[in-house]
Amino acid sequence: VYNAPSAQLSQMLLDLLNQRITPVVQSRGTLGEGDLAQLGNVGAAMVGAGEAYLQGVRMTVAQALKAAGLTAIRPFGADDNALTSSNAYATGQAALLVHDAKEAIEWADLIYAIDLNGMNSSITPLSLVVQRDRPEKWLNWHAARVLDMIKGSYLFDTDAKRIIQDPESLRASSIRQASAWEEWAALRDAVVFQANSSDHNPAVNVGLSPEDSWELGTPQLMRFFVKGGPHSHGQHGYIVSNANWDPYPMANRIEAFVIALANMDIAVMLRIERFRNPFFTGVTAAEVLHGAGGGFYGYAPVDLQQEIQSLMNPVAPFGSAIVGTVEDLQAQTRIKAQRARQAVDTTFDLLSFDLLEGSVWMDVRKTQDPKRNFGAAPTAAWAAFRRRVPLQQAGGGHGDGEPAAPSISQIAAQFLRTTPASTFYREAAGP
Repeated sequence: VYNAPSAQLSQMLLDLLNQRITPVVQSRGTLGEGDLAQLGNVGAAMVGAGEAYLQGVRMTVAQALKAAGLTAIRPFGADDNALTSSNAYATGQAALLVHDAKEAIEWADLIYAIDLNGMNSSITPLSLVVQRDRPEKWLNWHAARVLDMIKGSYLFDTDAKRIIQDPESLRASSIRQASAWEEWAALRDAVVFQANSSDHNPAVNVGLSPEDSWELGTPQLMRFFVKGGPHSHGQHGYIVSNANWDPYPMANRIEAFVIALANMDIAVMLRIERFRNPFFTGVTAAEVLHGAGGGFYGYAPVDLQQEIQSLMNPVAPFGSAIVGTVEDLQAQTRIKAQRARQAVDTTFDLLSFDLLEGSVWMDVRKTQDPKRNFGAAPTAAWAAFRRRVPLQQAGGGHGDGEPAAPSISQIAAQFLRTTPASTFYREAAGP
């Protein structure tokens, strides 16, 4: 399948990438059915107009091309249409979403392991006894993943003070996070498909012949058959109108993932809150750490979860007849991708509070019994975080709105964003 760009246009795309020249594109102006406005900005850069970043420094395109030793192209033939008639902007946003979301969910898994240790939890929901009763591949994979993280933990030793049944937010977190992973994988596959298949109109397929499929030999399709000759360099094929620019299933997968993420995040928020209740923890943090608090971040986790909840509502389907009433469907992929990326970014902020809370409670459990183990991955993540945020600093703000709390949460969020969870736990991909 070909989009019919000239060789110079294809080469210019490669040159811009290799020289790290990033055209400045407008953030709005696409309806999610072909990102013509943004890709028009890319096309402008190719002919020497507009602004761009060269190695991260913003300047005019003319300056960037000159510094990189490149010459602006002179488009011809189908270059303009070949460049702009695609969903490359939304697909790029979705690719960044896939990357960031993976980092966030990996941290959610590792912090969940920290929380289990901090809560002195019953780990029976993860056991094979339970998993065999509900043999769903993503649920079983995730339970085994978390079990492996906490292997060697004191949670597998008997403890008369451990309650039989944790709050549901602890028991069901694996199920919610497994479901988020499943939707993430579906989104990843949809983005890979979108990035590696043609969404160009018209469709140009070189080499197809009338005998390759019954409909190709009908009078209607034969109107669009190009016979081999001197102008086509002996190549034959078809050029036909299509709707490949409609960016589904990717657009649907973006929204489905956000819904799964929000359903994961409500469990994250609630398990932060459950650390406030001695019924579940068996003790208050202050009783063990002498002044340290638990649940000392006030309303922030609830506020963040409500923000995520507001982003999970799907964008209402819409169509407006534009461009001579021909283009009368819009997929709003730009809006969907931006909302999804905001949800992932806010999830990192929510997880920062979860990490702060769970880490304090691992300090509690270690203080109660210095011989306790937590599993290799939670221990390594906890130790690395404590080097960034010592216990004394983590316990510095106990009340709603105290100045110390925001700075601590910002440090924690920065730690999550700059330190991949895979630093501490690396395992094969999901099913």
